[in-house]
Amino acid sequence: MASERLLHHASKYILLAFLVLTMFAAGYLTASSLGNAARTWIPGDLSYPLKTAQEEVTLLLTADPTRRADLHREYAHRRMQEVQALVFEDRLEYLPETARDFTSHLEQALWDLYSAAGDDPQSASRLAAQLESDLLKQEDMLRLLVGISPETTHAEFYRIIQVSRTGLIALRGLLVHDGALEIQG
Repeated sequence: MASERLLHHASKYILLAFLVLTMFAAGYLTASSLGNAARTWIPGDLSYPLKTAQEEVTLLLTADPTRRADLHREYAHRRMQEVQALVFEDRLEYLPETARDFTSHLEQALWDLYSAAGDDPQSASRLAAQLESDLLKQEDMLRLLVGISPETTHAEFYRIIQVSRTGLIALRGLLVHDGALEIQG
């Protein structure tokens, strides 16, 4: 009788553990699927706030300044891809907000990059080179978009280009010595 009761309790705990593991697995798969789908959402889409909320949660959970700088770099790059999509889908009313988000992520990427330069100069150096490359490519893309966009949007594009150039100047405030970054100044 006691062994029967013990077996009954043990099977309850095994079932409970199985249910908890199943819930975690389903949650992980849902979050993973959400992340993949979110890459195609742009401002104005009903689900777009989920994309930016997921990005913010990821940033909140990231303590390493090099990783945070890379995430901000990636999110700034996404905002530029969204700017392009907004032009092609004629959703220009979302352009100012997307430009502000780009600016915010670029500023944070630079801030975290400066922090990372002290902790991990070589990783920061690689990341600075990637950010510089991104900004140069984005400026070329923005100039093309100006040519196909209504004149009413040109000022917004020129603001984004100016922010990119300011980011490039800030990157030049970091000197590379022996493959590692040092803050100039």
